[in-house]
Amino acid sequence: MIDPRPSSALLNMVVLIMIGGCIYWMSARICVAKKGVALDGHMDHTTENERPVIAVVQVEGGGSLLRALLEEHLSRNDRYVLVEREHIDQVFREQELSALSDASSVSKRVALGRLLGADLLVLLSERTSPKPHCEITVSETSRGLRLQRSKLLLSHELGNDAQEIEEIVKNALRKLAEPSIGIYAVPPFVSRDLSETYAHLQMAYARMLETVLLQIPGILVVELAEARAIAAEASLTGGNVERSLPLYLLGEFRYDAANPQMPPYVKITARVGERIVGRREVKMLSPEAAAPFLRRSVLELVGEDLGRTGQKEDIALECQMLSR
Repeated sequence: MIDPRPSSALLNMVVLIMIGGCIYWMSARICVAKKGVALDGHMDHTTENERPVIAVVQVEGGGSLLRALLEEHLSRNDRYVLVEREHIDQVFREQELSALSDASSVSKRVALGRLLGADLLVLLSERTSPKPHCEITVSETSRGLRLQRSKLLLSHELGNDAQEIEEIVKNALRKLAEPSIGIYAVPPFVSRDLSETYAHLQMAYARMLETVLLQIPGILVVELAEARAIAAEASLTGGNVERSLPLYLLGEFRYDAANPQMPPYVKITARVGERIVGRREVKMLSPEAAAPFLRRSVLELVGEDLGRTGQKEDIALECQMLSR
């Protein structure tokens, strides 16, 4: 008569297979954690000893010499890891590269970062007109945000050019290491003047406020198209949508004094999605006197935003102190 119970040898084999499977699963999780990738698929930058993974991508034009020199410079530093060029080229045979640097391509950069297992994308676009130059875009890959954007005129010494690009990458890495506390966008101001006398202040005021924001640790400043792409992505993915949305700082001015019924004014409005969360306005200021008012106002509004969302109370307090 055949004994229906499994033999001890068979039971031992099943147990060994189960143990082996558990060990493999745990090893895979540990390897992923060591690589700096969180279990939800996003890059985790919380470990002090982790080394960020960088992928250098030739998006447009040029040969491979500048890229090769940059990779050589970066490979000398043991603080980060480079994705092998063969792996990048294999992935990019099936990818559209030309739009990767665009402000609205946040989702493409996120997808590409996941394909390459990279924390940072260094996108190189070499062009010959009007003069030979290289446009460098450095993007993190958890949200596809551009950390650095620069244009470098190319010299006859590409080795020196590669060194300059390496410094741009290092600046982006420093920004990446900061705990992210907020995303802000400052579009050009709206002018309510009938003349073009002060039209240049539309961009000048916006750039001035961007400079103020960039001095605050953990704050990322994005272009309007990039902010809209982030908002669209947040609405699709759900989660904490309110915190994922950028805060827009919308400026407006009128300096034309021809109509006494409408005195000159300058104002700035803070908006998250369609909701206004703060506003500052002053009347009868000259264009020169408006600059300190705008700097002080943006610090106040950022301090209020960070305090409202519970982000870094010490930085929120510092913003409030600096605005006084």
